[in-house]
Amino acid sequence: MGEKELRRLVTENIVERVEPDSDTALQEIGTARRHLESARRIADDDPPGAFAMAYDAMRKAVAAHMRARGYRVNQSEYEALLIEPDEVEEILRHAGVLVDAVEGDLGL
Repeated sequence: MGEKELRRLVTENIVERVEPDSDTALQEIGTARRHLESARRIADDDPPGAFAMAYDAMRKAVAAHMRARGYRVNQSEYEALLIEPDEVEEILRHAGVLVDAVEGDLGL
């Protein structure tokens, strides 16, 4: 993307100018790297999940690059989140209940 296109995106409020934040960018790169490692581990057992995780790793890497340069696309989606293991366990429980409920509702 060229400078002219970037200026247009800022003007159209698609991309927002923010303070460059290399600390958060480093966190996002770390998350992207962990996503890649996890995706490789599950690739044979869960190809769609691995694909989604790899895609998210790319998105996080792009967001990190933008943040380090002082740009951001969508705060809620691109915010660097620190997620604790207990939060993962909780969401896995909730996701399991939801998947079970949908499966039951569909008679599967």
